[in-house]
Parts: sequence; C-alpha cells; structure tokens
Amino acid sequence: MGAVSPRRQDIELLRVLSAFGIVWFHSRAFGGAVAYSGLIAFLILSITLGGKSGRPDVETFTRRVERLLVPWAFWFAIYGAWNVWQGQAIVPLEHGVAAGIMAGPSIHLWYLPFVFLVLIALDFIKAHIPARALALAAGALALVNLATAPWWRPITLTWHYPLLQWADAAGPVLVGVFLLCAGTMPAWQRNAISALLVMSAIVVAGFNSIGVSDAIGIAACLLISWRVLDGRIPVRVEALSEATFGIYLCHILVHRMLLMYGNVPGEWLPPAIFLVSAAFVMTLRKLFPRFARVWS
Repeated sequence: MGAVSPRRQDIELLRVLSAFGIVWFHSRAFGGAVAYSGLIAFLILSITLGGKSGRPDVETFTRRVERLLVPWAFWFAIYGAWNVWQGQAIVPLEHGVAAGIMAGPSIHLWYLPFVFLVLIALDFIKAHIPARALALAAGALALVNLATAPWWRPITLTWHYPLLQWADAAGPVLVGVFLLCAGTMPAWQRNAISALLVMSAIVVAGFNSIGVSDAIGIAACLLISWRVLDGRIPVRVEALSEATFGIYLCHILVHRMLLMYGNVPGEWLPPAIFLVSAAFVMTLRKLFPRFARVWS
C-alpha cells in the first residue's frame, strides 16, 4: 500500500472542480451560473488558505509578490503580446489606462492583484483585531452582502471592469475571512452563521444568478470547513490540484487557440480547454520546475 498523502484530498478536489468551473464559465457554455460558483469557491479558498500564515512583515510581503504579482506580470506580458499580434491595444482603454492596467490585457488577470491587495490588508487587520471578533464581523458583513444583493447587484452590473469583478468578489472574500477565523468561535455560533450564509444565498438565488453561484460556492467551502469529506476521497488529486493556478492563468489563451485552430464542438469545449491547459501546465512544471512559480 502506498503512503497516505498528508494533504487533504477534499480541499485539493475542490480546487480542481473550482478551476474547471472557471474554465466552463469563460467558455460561455450552458449553465453559466453554476460554473461561476467555481470562481466563488476559488476566491474563498484563496483567502482562507492564503491568509493563514500571513504577517505584516517584509518576508510575507515578498512571498505574496512572488506568488501573485510575478505570475501576473508574466501573463500580463503574454496576453499583451497576443493583443498586439491581433492588432489590439495591449490593455483595453475604453475605461481609461488605470482600469485597463488593473483589469489586465485579459480580463481574468484582475484576480491576482486583487487577491494580493486583499491578503496584504488582511495581514494588517489580523494583527490588530482578535480572530473571534474578525470572524463575527466578516460573517455579519457577508450576510448583509448576500441579503442585499438583489438591490446592489443591478447597480454594479452597470460598472466597468474591474470594479464589477471587485463588487462580486466582496462577498466571497468576507466568507473566506470568516472561515479563516471561524475556529476561534463557539461551535454553535460558527454553525449558525454558516447555515445563515447558505440560506441567504439560496433565497437570493431567486432574484439573480449570483445567488446560485454564491450558494453552490459557499456550500462547497463550508463542507470542506466542516471536514464532511475529509478522508473520504478515494483518489489523490494533488498533482492536478497543483496545476490549477496555472490552468487559471493560461486557459484563456488555450481557449483562443482552440477557437482559431481547433474544431471542437461547443459542448466539448470546456473539458477540452481544461484538459489541454492542465496538460500544458503539468508538462512545463515537470520540465522546468525551477521556473514553475514564475508563471504558475
């Protein structure tokens, strides 16, 4: 019998499913609201896992730059070069240079500087606010965000990028902070807030699609936090899970190339993009392990 993996396979599997959901959403296939839940879960996991070891010091800042801003700069150059090759501006300029740079030459790159800034801010907040108080505040604000979504989201839908993406990300970020600090709360408080979060998202789902995405993404992350599936995943998926960040970064380029040079039927496009992206990332990570963190 092989050695048991020390990593939790339920978390690794959720990372894989989240990445596939993002690919699915960006392929514009059917079921976009369900697919968008992948981004919700990806955000929650980024904050919950990324915020665990952070401190407001130079070492943490440097580590976050290397993990998030270096890959962002690498893919900024790649997608910028693609845009130039296609006869377009390096970054979209219809909303100004600042918005174009923050969004990036491909809109999905907004995620990296956004998460970087959130984690840096969270490092400082954690140093000054007790974890239990932070969990209560984040949980309460997440509930308010979800409950008022039918009123604020029609307004934010009129905003340009990346402000729209930031507005949609606010709720998942708050849920991520709640889960990060929830272990300091009594079980009844933690479970009550968790149940209210899912219930609120389900109610809001009747008003707009973001509720569907939030309900699925939040529920999946809560299952992970409750360790419902811990030890019950029969396969080890960390090899694929380690490639999910790279898949996120390169899948738009793979999508464009498949549309240009491939003949993939629409219903097969999401899995084709995901599999090609995964193969590309895993192959390069194996061939050039020293440079893997530069781009993936």
